[in-house]
Amino acid sequence: MHRGSGGETIQSWEGRMKRNETILVYAVTGLLLLILAIAVIFGEQPATKPSEQTVAQSDLPTSSTQLPGVTPALLGEGAGTPDGPAGGRPEAGRTTPVTPETEKPRDGSNAPVGGTPSPAPSGPIAGGSSADGTTPSVTPVGLAKSVEVPAAAPAPEQVLETRFGTSRRMGDFRVVRAWSGASLRDVVQRWCGDTSRLGDVELLNESVDPKRLTANQEVIVPWVEASSLLAAAEVRHAVPAVAPAAAGTYSVGKGESLWKIASRRVPAKKIPAWIARFREINPEVSDPNALREGQKVRLPK
Repeated sequence: MHRGSGGETIQSWEGRMKRNETILVYAVTGLLLLILAIAVIFGEQPATKPSEQTVAQSDLPTSSTQLPGVTPALLGEGAGTPDGPAGGRPEAGRTTPVTPETEKPRDGSNAPVGGTPSPAPSGPIAGGSSADGTTPSVTPVGLAKSVEVPAAAPAPEQVLETRFGTSRRMGDFRVVRAWSGASLRDVVQRWCGDTSRLGDVELLNESVDPKRLTANQEVIVPWVEASSLLAAAEVRHAVPAVAPAAAGTYSVGKGESLWKIASRRVPAKKIPAWIARFREINPEVSDPNALREGQKVRLPK
């Protein structure tokens, strides 16, 4: 009796173990099938981002007639259009802006209803006339008139260099060159406008012999603007020095100087004024202090 009850206990325990194993196998198999079904169902749909809105190709209209007020150009219909591929349909996932056409009035006119009228063209229109009905004047390209622009006037310094010769600036002074037969007085009159600054020039050029200047010898004179020098030269040429009627012609003798000629005609205290007058009535005499024998001069009375 004792052995029989023990054998039944072992058999019942083995039966429960087999039953539990069968339940576990079924549970695992069902779980695997559930996972597989979920993967098959949700794995076929591509993931999309919530922030992006795409248009499926099947949801778009096949022609512009399905949308009232939409032109074919807005939907990209027609082959070779820049807004869509051949066939007229936009690509899937691409959003095409849609602008409704302006409603036309019922009276047959072309003016838009409720919109802003386009401004009239201001330039010439077809037929050669402008918007206001007038015909614009048109000059043919081949008959265009050339307008001559006057050349700019040369600078005063350039004119001065052309008329008087080259010079250069040195601070408040001008370095000039003497010419053949010129005296220091002639240089001062040309480059200072008059002879009032002859004494200053003699002090600036102590090593220069005022009576014997050589050609191209450099002389320092006070700086005077080119415009003033040109104006003074114009005055000298416009009003040439003319000998007064009282002045007579004199032929210089051998060994005579201007001082000797003056001392025989005026007192000693009046000689400087007489010599100054002599210079005025004899502008052609380049160096009055170096007169030549037989030279014709005019003498003040």
